[in-house]
Amino acid sequence: LRVMSFNAQSIKNKTSELCSLLNYCKPDIVCISETFLAGKKPGENPKPDWIKDSEIFPDNYKSFRNDRNLKGGGVVILVEKSLIAVEKPTFVTKCELTWIKLQLKGRRELYIGCFYMPHRNLPDLQQLDLSLQKLNKSKAPHIILCGDFNCPDIDWESCTVTQNATQPNIQQYLIDIAIDLSLIHISEPTR
Repeated sequence: LRVMSFNAQSIKNKTSELCSLLNYCKPDIVCISETFLAGKKPGENPKPDWIKDSEIFPDNYKSFRNDRNLKGGGVVILVEKSLIAVEKPTFVTKCELTWIKLQLKGRRELYIGCFYMPHRNLPDLQQLDLSLQKLNKSKAPHIILCGDFNCPDIDWESCTVTQNATQPNIQQYLIDIAIDLSLIHISEPTR
């Protein structure tokens, strides 16, 4: 299973670059933060003026979006259409987050989330924690959480916040969430 994650800082005007990247890397799952799209929320019908998936994403991927607006934010998970994926809006809380459940042949279910936290925003991090607690109570055994957490002062090797960090309490909270739920941080490409 090939998973790609990146921050787009607006995907709308980068469709040819996106298609080239996907054609070259051939990921099965793509998690994109800061999509700058509008009109679609998990578990809801799109708004009448929404930016259609077909305008942005290649047709061999199904999208699961949680948009903010055209000026910032938003997340999307793209799933290659040969895979069986279901949106899980029951785990989405009041932050920029979306979840899917992926059913892999002969394997246990895999939950994949994409999260974006603008700056170091405590309410968003609390909502992420709430979402992960809901997911944990559902006994979801396998989780991949991707996104842009905007906590650059974390040393994931030692699970500490570096000296002179901006808003160290928020960054420590992210570490605590990861430790409490036994999440592992991957900071380098694995391929």
